[in-house]
Formats: sequence, C-alpha cells, structure tokens
Amino acid sequence: TSPCLLMTLSSHGEVLKKQNHPRGMAKYADKAVICLSFPAMVIQVVCSIWLLGEDHVRHGSGPYDSFFLAKPSTYLLLNNGVKMPAIGLGTLPAWYLPDYKPELVTSAVTSALRQGYRHIDAAWIYENEEQVGAAIAESLEKGVLERQDLFVTSKLWNTFHDPADVRGALEESLRRLRLDYVDLYLVHWPVAQKKGTGRSDKGAGTLADVPMAATWAAMENLQRAGLARGIGVSNVGIRGLRALLAAATIRPAV
Repeated sequence: TSPCLLMTLSSHGEVLKKQNHPRGMAKYADKAVICLSFPAMVIQVVCSIWLLGEDHVRHGSGPYDSFFLAKPSTYLLLNNGVKMPAIGLGTLPAWYLPDYKPELVTSAVTSALRQGYRHIDAAWIYENEEQVGAAIAESLEKGVLERQDLFVTSKLWNTFHDPADVRGALEESLRRLRLDYVDLYLVHWPVAQKKGTGRSDKGAGTLADVPMAATWAAMENLQRAGLARGIGVSNVGIRGLRALLAAATIRPAV
C-alpha cells in the first residue's frame, strides 16, 4: 500500500478552506485526517512487518510523540535502513471541486511543512509535482527544514512501465519536484498501459504487455544510481508481492 494513501484529505481540506466551501466541509477536514490516520498507520505497520519479517517500528522521544499531532516522531525503519515518517501529507488533488487550481497545492504543502510534516507523498499522475516542488524549494530556502529531514515519495505511472521509460519518468518527476533524488519511488499500480493513455487521455486504460519483473529490474537501477533512496510498490496484492519478491534482487522497501 502507498504511504499516506489515506492522508490526502489534508491537502483537500486546505483547498476547501481557501474556497469557503458552501457545505462547510472544510471544518471537518482536519478531523477526517486524524480519523483516517490510524487505519493508515496500522496498514503501513502490518505491511512493513510482513515484508521485513520483524518489527521495525520506532518511536522518538521528543515533545511530539503523540501519533495524533502534526509533528510525529514515529517512523518506520525500512529494510534499507532509511527512516520513513509514519504520518505524511498526501497530495492527490481535489479534481472534483469545480474551482480547483493546482496552485492551491503549493499553499497546502508549504503550510504542512511549516506545521511539522516531514513526509510528502506525490505522484506523476497527480499533475501537480511542479506545485509540490515549489513549496519544497521555498521551505528549504527559508530554512523551515533541511533536505535530509524531508522524506519525499513519488510514483511511476502505468504508461512508463517499459524498462526504457522508467528512469526518464523519475527524472521528469525530479525536475518538477526540484530535487536530486526522492526518498521513495513506488510503482503506482501493477498495471502497464500504452503510452498516451494517461488519466485524461482518450483511450485511457489500454493495457500494455510489460512484465512487472522487467519494470522492477529498471526500478532497482534507479536505487543503484542514487536517484531514489528506496523503491517499492503500491496497490499490489499478496500474490503479486510474492511473485515480485521471488524475482527481485533488491527487495521492495514498501
């Protein structure tokens, strides 16, 4: 499962507040994030234990030990030794709002980093990595945090599963995010699609015959090249995970 899969309401809430949503949904957004945080955390912990074979959950000792606060010191120690903050901000945009503007994502991410979030979950298909990157760059420039204190996740979209396209897809995301590397790069879905069949393209959903093992081998090269500190998968079932683990040289961190 993807980190922060259930955390996207945090950025949605920021959009709702800025638009003075007529149904008054904004005031419930923060509570919704807290309610969704617990099951998301449980899912992440269970998956981490399942993949790693042992308990790698660690807790800090600072003033923000409570799971329900915006500055959590709880993290997951991944199998590559990297610490992943257990609570993060999802950036799936609120496309369903008629007045949604990608620029609002910059404000949401900037606010989250200022409030103490250190895990930002992005993806190529969200079509807002440039706005996420602008917020990260501004926060780093202003000294809100250091790069080594930030954990950024992005994801490989279905149309880039061909091994020849994997590195270029990540490099495009890095340019948009204004980063030299991501901390975690995930295969967004275990489904390959033909090029030109993205979320809003005509013919979306046209499948391509690209084995997951071939895509994963290209993902491993990203970690070896230092473009991603860790690699993993999202939305993959048990059967798919078992097949991937049997073929992998580098085991998925998530």
